[in-house]
Amino acid sequence: MTNMNEKRTWDDIPNIENLEIDWDFVPENPLGKREHVRVTARDLYRLFQETEYPVNIKSGNINIEGTLVDISEGWISIKSDIELMQDQEVNIDLILGNKSIVASGIVKMVREQNWVYFLGVQFTSITKKLQAFIKEMYPSAKILR
Repeated sequence: MTNMNEKRTWDDIPNIENLEIDWDFVPENPLGKREHVRVTARDLYRLFQETEYPVNIKSGNINIEGTLVDISEGWISIKSDIELMQDQEVNIDLILGNKSIVASGIVKMVREQNWVYFLGVQFTSITKKLQAFIKEMYPSAKILR
């Protein structure tokens, strides 16, 4: 056992035989295939104390009201009683806190579960200011856990 006051040197570190470096190592992406972090309705509750976030969806002469499942800088997931078609263009608006989110998008995913539809909409037109607002919600909500 060494004295705590003794200064240690590199020679005190044991040699590791046959140590190799994995030069092809690729760290696991915590987002999986996703480009942006999602903020769930549960996360938003911590910020705005609302249990549901209505989402207005417009496509042509169709007006639908859905409920926010989650949102990111590039996508929104919406629960709806009405099915939309994949690749359908939509306009979306919702209120988060005191901010109105207005964007255009295209339906990229439609999943039905017990007669409820989950719609994945990729934003095609959203301001940089709104994207920044959405991006900042994630760390704020995590701090409030």
